[in-house]
Amino acid sequence: MRKPSPAMIVALLGLFVALGGVGMAATGGNFILGKSNSADATTYLSAPVAGKTALNVSNLNTTTGSSALRLNVASGHPPLTVNSATRVPSLNSDLLDARDSTYFLPKTGKAANSDKLDGIDSTGFIQGKGRTYTLAVAVPAGQRFEPSPGIAPGFFNIMFDCHANGGNFLWAKNLASTEINLFVDDRDTPNVFLAPNTGYIPLPPTATTHWEQRPQADHGTLLVQGVPTGAPQTVATIEVVTLDRGTNCHLQVQALITRM
Repeated sequence: MRKPSPAMIVALLGLFVALGGVGMAATGGNFILGKSNSADATTYLSAPVAGKTALNVSNLNTTTGSSALRLNVASGHPPLTVNSATRVPSLNSDLLDARDSTYFLPKTGKAANSDKLDGIDSTGFIQGKGRTYTLAVAVPAGQRFEPSPGIAPGFFNIMFDCHANGGNFLWAKNLASTEINLFVDDRDTPNVFLAPNTGYIPLPPTATTHWEQRPQADHGTLLVQGVPTGAPQTVATIEVVTLDRGTNCHLQVQALITRM
């Protein structure tokens, strides 16, 4: 048997290392499958394949922990960069902005009840279908004041004529397209709202009615029931206080509007 030449021995040793040892593919060398490869420069793959992926990595093994791709980076570095914001179908992410799913409210979930709103307990709010209205204003002598927006837009409003030193008038105004029921409750003795209009008044659409206010301080309640334009049946309870100051009039209103 002939003795192998030195060149043959070197070639056989290289093949043994490549097949049986740790694969070392230096920059510019071949990528060896099934072995560890390294490089000191970026590796690029360009495959302009129409309608298909440029790279397809598959691992169909059913053993626990089997996956098709693993990316390792130093702590604090993103493992992947992309150049598109297009949604990736079927991508299941474990975290969103480093937050686990328990930090987010599910689609059909219910947020935890808050004990207060702006520091106010629930007893400080009207619940249901009601709302409130408040007004305090000084009306110059010789002028008519009409709140805008009205106490109940599309339903009811008031007007006030301040003549000072007596002769002041409070007006009720129907803003609905149907008749409303107006009830006048005298809160003082003698009557705050003087004749001719006291008690119950059916008020036609767009109509008004008025009362002459007593000198000095007056106080009364208006109860209004009807169907506002484009809204369900509504009831409004309106407290009115007026004060003749001689040079002007003070008008104060507090109302509760409830839709049935």
